[in-house]
Amino acid sequence: MELKLNKAHTEIESKNLDIKNFEKMMNDQRIKIDANQALIDGLTSEKNHLDLSLKESQDQRIQYKEKSERLQKLNEEIFNEMQEYKMQLVGVQEIKKDRDDRLEKLRTELEDITAKFEILDREHTALRVNHEHITEEYSALKTDYESVSERL
Repeated sequence: MELKLNKAHTEIESKNLDIKNFEKMMNDQRIKIDANQALIDGLTSEKNHLDLSLKESQDQRIQYKEKSERLQKLNEEIFNEMQEYKMQLVGVQEIKKDRDDRLEKLRTELEDITAKFEILDREHTALRVNHEHITEEYSALKTDYESVSERL
């Protein structure tokens, strides 16, 4: 009986040792599971952070794209306006050139007319003097004629 008792005791100790080995394995597995869960949690947190960062980056990209398009449109409008002003400037320069040409032509014409006027004025003055002289001669001759006619 003692032998059975020793055998049962040995078997119990063997089972207890198996249980302790099994518990040790279970603890090791729990530690591994906890480590893996911590790793999963860390990776999930990092993924969430990266997702948030990606969304912010996409939002910024959209904002920058909209701003870039708006500035490009503004740049095109300003460029078109500048082209319009250049065309107006060319038109103004053409008008100015035409005006300057006309002024020069009118100055030349005025100088010609002034020269002709001076010539005509001198001739007129000479003719007036000549007319006065002839008128005086005519009056004198008329007076002489009348006096000779009366005598005759």
